[in-house]
Parts: sequence; C-alpha cells; structure tokens
Amino acid sequence: MMIKICPNCGTQLAENTKFCTHCGQDVREVVPTTTSKPAAANQTVTKSEIHTQTDNSKVTVPPTPAPQPNANVEATKQYARNYWQFLLASLKHPFTIKTTYHRYFGFVSFMIAALLATLSIVTTLHSQSSEAFRAFMMQANLGFTFYLRIFIFTLLIYMAQFSVAYLSTHVLLGDRRFSYLQFTTRFAHYSNLNVFAMALLLLFSLMGISMTNLVLFILIGSVGSFFTSVAFAASIFSAQATNTLDKIYAYFLGSVILGIVVMIISSIVGASIIDTIIKAIENVINNSDWQRIFSNF
Repeated sequence: MMIKICPNCGTQLAENTKFCTHCGQDVREVVPTTTSKPAAANQTVTKSEIHTQTDNSKVTVPPTPAPQPNANVEATKQYARNYWQFLLASLKHPFTIKTTYHRYFGFVSFMIAALLATLSIVTTLHSQSSEAFRAFMMQANLGFTFYLRIFIFTLLIYMAQFSVAYLSTHVLLGDRRFSYLQFTTRFAHYSNLNVFAMALLLLFSLMGISMTNLVLFILIGSVGSFFTSVAFAASIFSAQATNTLDKIYAYFLGSVILGIVVMIISSIVGASIIDTIIKAIENVINNSDWQRIFSNF
C-alpha cells in the first residue's frame, strides 16, 4: 500500500491526496512511499504474544520442591546399615578383618549383647509356667533397678575382657597400631558371634523356656561366653609384638589380670544382685500369702 507522509506534521495520507487533511500543507510534490502497517501489525501481534506470555507466567504456579530428607535420620540409617555389614562380615569371617570400621562399632556390639542377655533373663523369669514360680515372682517384686544391675554387670564383664586384652597387646607386647576404640572394634569383630548367641538366647526365652529347658538356656549363654574368650586369645596372639615378651606369657598374664578384674566386679556389682535376690526370697518367705500358696503345693 502506497501512502504520502506530510512533511509538515507527519500525518499519513492517501496516495492521491493533494493537501494534508490535518494541517493543509501542499503534498502534491511528495513522493508516495510503501506503508509499514503490516510490519506494525506483526509487531503488535508479537507484543500481544509477549503480554500473553507475561500473563501466563503470572498465573503459572511453580512446582513444589521435593521435601529434603532429615540429615540426622539419614546419617542414623547409614550408620545402622554399616553396622549390619560389620555384623555380617564378622559372622562369615570372624578372624579376617578386611576393612576399617567405625570406631564405636565395638561398643555398640557389647551393649547390644549385654542388653539381649538381660532381656533373656527378664523374659525367662517372667514367662515360667509353674504357678508357684509365678507367685514367687509376683511377691518378690524385682524392679527395674535389679535388671539394670544385671545389664551393668554383664557390660562390665565384656569391658573387662577387651580392656585387659588391649592392655596385654599395647603394654606387654608393644603393639600400638590401634587406639583403644579401634582395638575394641577389632575385638568385637572376633566375638560378634556372641551377639548372635544372645539373640538366639532371647528368642528361646520368648518361646517360653520352662525350668526343664534351663540346661539349654545355660548352654547357649556359655557358648556366647566362649566366643568372647576366644576373642581375648585371638586379639593377643594376632598382635605384632615389638617387645621381647612371648605371646604365651602375655596371654597368661592377661588372663590373671582379667580374673582379678572379674572378681572385683563380681564382689561389687554381682554381690548387690545376689543381695537383692536374697532379700526378695526372705520377703516372699515371710509373706503370709506366699506361705498359703506354698502350702497348696
């Protein structure tokens, strides 16, 4: 489309216009030019599209970000998975340690073993089918403190074993490759079969061990103790000695020291457990209700 543009006011006029319809300027000599309206129309459409996109961007709701996992929870899960791998590796090859594990895995193993042993005793005492024994337990009223002492006593015995073993290798044999916590984890790797034995012990107690099966209960507990004894010997004989003392003598001296430590623990914590049991028996015997129940049997 051809148009004229007024040189005076810039108004766009038709091609055959002689005078500007806006200002009256003579435009007969003005050369018609091609209009730019289609381009403007295209430009208008483009602006419309831009406005439409702008409006749409205002309406569009950004996607909700996925919730981030709790760092502490994830760390705990990873710790548990690593510990489970530690247990499985020690079950397959107790003496062979192919990697470095977390330094607290050893303490975790011994605490779990002590807890399982304590729960086994609790479950066994409270799941007897004998009416007389159940009546005795009701009258004895052994509280939480009693079972806590059992847990502490068991844990102290475990600690005495790996602590004396560390003393024997670190001082007597001069093997200073590992810190106390690292050595405890290695000792636990040797003796983690004890954890599985205590778990089996708890399983049997939950199934309702009767007094006639007490021998089996004691046997499983003895097997667990055997594994820790083997770990005591293995940790000493696997040491890289830098002193001149023979490993046999180191093992002998370590066993003597361990025996003394166990006697001290037994005389303090073990004696308090026995005293609690004796007092509970005396209270039951002096109770008139128990005497009436006992007379029926």
